[in-house]
Amino acid sequence: MHDDLDISFKDYEEVPTDRTVRFIDSSLTWGSTPSFNPDEYKQLLKQETSEHFRARQLDFHRKIEKMTEQEETRWLLDQFNTDVLERICCDYSPMVTTWVNMVAENQNVLLLYGGFYQSLCAALVNVKPSLGFKLWRWIRNGPSYVHFIESRAKTDWMTCLPFSSKPSQEALKARSEMLGRCFSDMELLRLANAACAYGQQKWILEETQRLIASPFVWRRVKGLTFLCLSDTELSINHMISLADINGTWGGKNIQSIRNLHDRNTWAKYWYKRFLSIDDNDEAFACYILFLSCVDRRCYLWMDKLENERGLNKKIIRRRVNFRLTNEEQLKQKTEENEKDLKDHFLTIKFEKEQLLPFMSAT
Repeated sequence: MHDDLDISFKDYEEVPTDRTVRFIDSSLTWGSTPSFNPDEYKQLLKQETSEHFRARQLDFHRKIEKMTEQEETRWLLDQFNTDVLERICCDYSPMVTTWVNMVAENQNVLLLYGGFYQSLCAALVNVKPSLGFKLWRWIRNGPSYVHFIESRAKTDWMTCLPFSSKPSQEALKARSEMLGRCFSDMELLRLANAACAYGQQKWILEETQRLIASPFVWRRVKGLTFLCLSDTELSINHMISLADINGTWGGKNIQSIRNLHDRNTWAKYWYKRFLSIDDNDEAFACYILFLSCVDRRCYLWMDKLENERGLNKKIIRRRVNFRLTNEEQLKQKTEENEKDLKDHFLTIKFEKEQLLPFMSAT
């Protein structure tokens, strides 16, 4: 985690034959030493002292520092301070326009300077929304090796940007574009989570109302699915009745769509029970039930439940420590519970690149 920027970077841990962690992207692999064969490894364990190991670790970290000092590495992988870039956008507007025009002339620039251009985009959408969202579209549609993840939304930075930026017509248009291009339940979940992370539940409701007013059944079902995949306390039954899909093919999927909403409700219920019950065995049972229905929406509300008034702070602290200790298990169960969303659209399973029958109606 990089707490100052509220983002996280992935690291990949190899089999510890040389006791190192290597940080990998599409073009770079950093390691401290060549890998050993089994005999060399056994010999190393017998001979290497803790002082030698620390020295080897230090040498490894120095190599990383040296590589990160290289200009091309920083431009590609670093996030730059958006407050500083906003001032540059205001004070040196012609120069910034030149930087953006470089992408228009050759989008391969994004492969070399991805981190910088994503940071510049985050600044531009607040200062010059029209230019900022033009760059945003190039980044979203162009080649990129860098995807910074927003920690609460568990969604990439560029998906979150239209929700985190200052309000503008360009931001609203970008949000609608992303929703229009969602053709899997996983994409709908990512977008809903990004919106909820920045308190845009009102926008979700407005888009749902717009979709369920469509004459096309599949758009009405899409609106309901989008709403049910968001973290909202709205009455789902009321919205289902407004969609008026009973007696259509969409009506057969109502229960599956409602289950997407109920899953989040049950996850909240069991997590709150886990936090508040005195008995450790009962609390553990509640935690197992929480894991059975959890998805990435939990990162939007776990801290809120943990800070609710009236709960025993000593118990809360112990339970939160338990969750943090088992963070990898939570991540694994979240991915397992979301797995079916990747090959489903409107809760209907589809094959890769398959055109669903109702998609002929726009």
